[in-house]
Amino acid sequence: MTPEEAERVVALAEELDTAAALASEREGHRPTWLRLAAERVVERIHQAAEALDRDQAERYLTAEGLRQLRGMRNRLAHHYLGIDEAVLWRSLVDDVPVARTRMEDDLRAARAVVGDARRTAGDAEAWRAGHLRPLDPS
Repeated sequence: MTPEEAERVVALAEELDTAAALASEREGHRPTWLRLAAERVVERIHQAAEALDRDQAERYLTAEGLRQLRGMRNRLAHHYLGIDEAVLWRSLVDDVPVARTRMEDDLRAARAVVGDARRTAGDAEAWRAGHLRPLDPS
């Protein structure tokens, strides 16, 4: 796995983790800002998935899942007044954890590659700032 491929895997995992965190909010008590954040993270998941090799993206999200993700992203981008919130939240609650689990082995390998690249880049913090969000958001 090249450092660039590793970055793409880590980026998708981070977006899925963000989606899972948003989805963990109690149903029925989700403020508007949280829905807007959920909509945006779906767009970011789509973008991260599109950056991967097609076979790799299908391993994590399945061909049907990618098709549905593309459709959801298009609806969010072009028909935002017609968003079915139940579908949005159901996707984040049900589909995101499955995809995240499917990529766990590749993510471990990607994090090792990213770590190696950071160590060889000289200034690890500068490299991180230019390439990745913090891996541990806590």
